[in-house]
Amino acid sequence: MRRLVAAIALLTADGCREEAVVLDVDGAAAGACALTLVDESEGLEVAVAEQSRWPAGACYELTLTNQSGARLDWSVLVAVTGLLDNTWNTTTTVIDASDGALIEARGLASSNNQRLEPGASATIGFCLAC
Repeated sequence: MRRLVAAIALLTADGCREEAVVLDVDGAAAGACALTLVDESEGLEVAVAEQSRWPAGACYELTLTNQSGARLDWSVLVAVTGLLDNTWNTTTTVIDASDGALIEARGLASSNNQRLEPGASATIGFCLAC
């Protein structure tokens, strides 16, 4: 967390006295964005990587690899804290939005990743606002 130190001068009967005050720059919201893998299709290996983070959001990339010996129509279930702001290479359905959100992601026909061949990989992504 970045901190900003500001000096405040207090005038007293003895003269001028300085005291330092520490202020948090990033704020509590910066840590509020999160994406957690909850479940994935059988035979699917999922690697989650945070790609970027800033005070008002974060982006995550998921690399999906078909570890089975057959074609796989895949889905993943992720829990997010924050608002889903942007996605790529996936269609999403909000399953539960009561506390954060539970989201199901599936392949996208226009991204040619609805069905993964054995050993094939695809990358999908999510950006969150918080």
